Amino acid sequence: MSRRKTALALTLVALSAIGSAVAEGTIFGKSHRGRRSQGGGGSMNTENTVLSADGTTRVSLKVQLERGLRAMRPVEFQFLKQVLQQVKANKLPQDMVEQAFLWAQKKPAYRVQYFEKALQALAERDNISFRTTVSSFDPGFNQE
Repeated sequence: MSRRKTALALTLVALSAIGSAVAEGTIFGKSHRGRRSQGGGGSMNTENTVLSADGTTRVSLKVQLERGLRAMRPVEFQFLKQVLQQVKANKLPQDMVEQAFLWAQKKPAYRVQYFEKALQALAERDNISFRTTVSSFDPGFNQE
């Protein structure tokens, strides 16, 4: 079998696995690591989901940022928490945060850092005060 056909076959298998995981409701939450969810009904954690006006379910902005930007270090989680607090307090528009997220998510690495720089640039462009007490560029060591 040629490499192209093999790659296509593997892609189809992966897509089918993702589709069935979404249908079962196991793509989110604790059961996403190869285990089937316990209990029936496929209910999702309401803390991590948001019900839109049109009846669709989306993940919360917190989950979207943490998982979509692949935050790993404690300083990155602290930075994202402060961004979310500013969105909740209406100091930072959510659509601006989502715009920066969509751009940074496409980067191959250092997504949180790209997100921070994009958010700073967008806030400066729109004359919005955006300040945090922690930066995702902080290496995270030698802290007291």
